[in-house]
Amino acid sequence: MVIATQNPVEHHGTFPLPESQLDRFLMRLSVGYPDEVDELGLLTELDHSHCIDRVSPVLDPAGVAAMIGTAAGVHVADSVARYVIHLAAATRSDPEVVLGVSPRACIGLLRAARVRAAAVGRGFVTPDDVKALASPVLAHRIVLGAGADARGHNPRRFIEELLGRLAVPR
Repeated sequence: MVIATQNPVEHHGTFPLPESQLDRFLMRLSVGYPDEVDELGLLTELDHSHCIDRVSPVLDPAGVAAMIGTAAGVHVADSVARYVIHLAAATRSDPEVVLGVSPRACIGLLRAARVRAAAVGRGFVTPDDVKALASPVLAHRIVLGAGADARGHNPRRFIEELLGRLAVPR
């Protein structure tokens, strides 16, 4: 598992990843800034040098394997799988998109949706699971045309608008 961070302000010494490598990251999330209570804790913590000493594992390898097995057992109806395929196809055929999402992105979206369903104790994926995760899973994998910025579009907004246009399975 790889977790990578990016500081959007200072890119000195870093290089943008090509699309083929970005496609291998399951999600792109923005953490944002801490709220006031958490930031106050950061400021008033007396000894930051030994924070890592207080970190302890919450799961062992067998627990991770069990969680993967649980998520893999979550049912995906054909209609929900087709919904993901239609979403991907729409990114590939839209004239505003230079590079649409890959089959790997579809696999990742369904895997993430399975995990979301399992996390709330559901044994099946709903279209809402797909919709909730579509932007974090897909937006970093598409490339919009040059005029998209001028029209106020970005990949996240594009995915959200696309979800609004697609028929949702019942």
